[in-house]
Order: sequence, then C-alpha cells, then structure tokens
Amino acid sequence: MKKEALLYDARADGKVQCHACARECVIPEGKFGICETRVNSGGKCYSLIYGELSAEAIDPIEKKPLFHFYPGHDIYSISSAGCSFKCLNCQNYHLSQVKSNGYDEPSFMTGGMPMRLRFKSPEDLIRDVVKSGSKLLAFTYNEPMIWLEYIIDVGKLAHEQGIKTVLVTNGYTTARALELLLPHVDAANVDIKAFDDAFYKKVCKVPSFKPVLDCVKMLHDNGKSIEITNLLIPTLNDSPGMIRNLCDWVIDNIGKEVPLHFSAYHPDYELDLPPTPVDTLLAARKIALDAGLVHVYVGNARVPGGENTSCPKCNAVVIARQGYSIVEVRLGKDNTCISCGGRVNIAGEAKKSRTRFFG
Repeated sequence: MKKEALLYDARADGKVQCHACARECVIPEGKFGICETRVNSGGKCYSLIYGELSAEAIDPIEKKPLFHFYPGHDIYSISSAGCSFKCLNCQNYHLSQVKSNGYDEPSFMTGGMPMRLRFKSPEDLIRDVVKSGSKLLAFTYNEPMIWLEYIIDVGKLAHEQGIKTVLVTNGYTTARALELLLPHVDAANVDIKAFDDAFYKKVCKVPSFKPVLDCVKMLHDNGKSIEITNLLIPTLNDSPGMIRNLCDWVIDNIGKEVPLHFSAYHPDYELDLPPTPVDTLLAARKIALDAGLVHVYVGNARVPGGENTSCPKCNAVVIARQGYSIVEVRLGKDNTCISCGGRVNIAGEAKKSRTRFFG
C-alpha cells in the first residue's frame, strides 16, 4: 500500500530527502531511494510497503537471536521488502535486494522474478498474532527501519493487547526515526557487522557504521532490551583487534551484561569466501570474555555449550540450549540463579521450549 512517509523534507527543486534511514536519500521526482521502497511522487515521499508482507511465521525467539528476552517463547515474525544496505553476503537477499517495478503500488522484482507480497492491515495483523497465542511480535528477515510507518501503527495496537515488539535490524537509522519508534518497541537485536568503516564501505555499501553505534546506544539508553550480533567473515572482520574494539565499545557504552552473539558466516549471494571456522568463533568468544563481557554466544555452528546462558556470579548454567530450543531452566524468582541467588540479566519469564528447534 502506498502511504505518505512520516519523515522527509520536500525541497524547492522538487526533490525529497528521506530520513527513515541514515542514508537520508535525496530522491528526484519519479525515482526511488536506495531501499527501492520509497518514491518521490509529485514532490512528496511515499512508502510503497505499508502493510505489505513478504513472509509470516512463528519462530522460536532464539532464532532472532534474542537469548535474554522471554527465552523459550515463540515469536510471531513478519517481513516486507527492501533494505538500506546492499550487503554482499546477504542471506535474505530474495527479500532485501529487490528492484521496484511501480510508482503507485507495491510491485517488486527479486532475482529476476516478481515478488509475492500480501497486504495486511495493522488491525488484521494484531488479530492474527492474538489468535496465534504469541505475546511477542518481531519485525525481521528484511530491514525493519524502512518499514517505519507500519511498525508504529502496529506497535500501538500490539501494546494495547499486551504484545511485546522486537526489531531485528542493521541499526542504520536516524535519531528522528528512532525517536518515533521508541514508544512502540520493546527489544532489539542489532547487527554490528564490523567495528570498521572500511568493512561497511566494502561489504554493506554505506560510508560509516557510526549511525549503527548511535542506534544501539539510543535503544539502550531508553531502556530497551538489546542484544548484539556480529557475523564473523574470514579475512574481512575477524581480526582479534577488531573483535576486541567491538567488545570494548559494548562494555564502555551499553554495559558488560549486554549479550553478544558471534555468528558463523556461510557463502551466500555475492560473497563466496569459505565458511567461518569454529576455531574463529571460539577465539572471538575468548576475546570477549577476557575483555569483561558476561554473556557471549556462538551461533550458526555446533559448539557444545556455546548457546547456554550462565550465571555471571557463580558460572552455573541457568539456561541450557540445544539449537534454538531451551532444554533446561535453572532460574528462580526474578530470574535469579538457583545455585547462588545471583541476578541474571533476563527480561520476562524463561521457559523450556514447547517444540524442539534446531538451527
């Protein structure tokens, strides 16, 4: 559905400047922003993806990954089309790397084929979430920040029904956009792809990762549950120095108890480097723990104990995971360790998974 954008400036020359993401595209009449979902039509900026869903599923929340926000719960997950990045290694490129086909209605091509979208109003979406029994809703799979208008409207209705909302995002947004989103979002997993501008320029096709750090800090400072993912790509962002710089920034700016997920890369889309060795993941985890981070995980790889949550006080396992499934919870009242009584940084009730999920 075509809907006028919330954040843009109309210029005297007929161009519009969009502020939904940190690219802040200046868009001529009849052209699209880099995301391919925002268009200048008649000197106004419009989103073409309001209510347009490309995927809809119920996932384990660990898949996002979120390990410290309602662990073991299912989360209703939706996506649309487009992205503010052009990552060479995108695993969801069929959703994110699209080409717009029309100016007045959502019509996109992906991989040379028409993309299938279906419209769902905020009211209909929340009705379906309630019907599913899930109390959690994620905007995921493609970049949610460019879905600003829809997320705000959905978030309002979700909170009225007691449903928590989650962003899985690259964090490349503006303070103005995030200020509008904050009242309607409860948690986020932000992908800090590397602690290096050169990586972002080469792999993601944006000039700097500073907007990502600003987003992370703003979410944290406004009381949102936040977790960080760092996908380690051999030779590009897996140096010990870069990993240590990321860990130091996390500790200094959002705290040592914020979860950090090191994830294994696999060749996809336009990048064909070899997969991340398990030894690289383990080395990164050791660097993070030595730096002082408390909750460090490894994902997309079979590493025994790599996805367990431990008590920061006594190191006892308080949540045991296999794949995306929680097989044991050893937490007492107020998410304290039953072995020593130490507090564990978890929001919401942790529970064993109803179904066994494997990544």
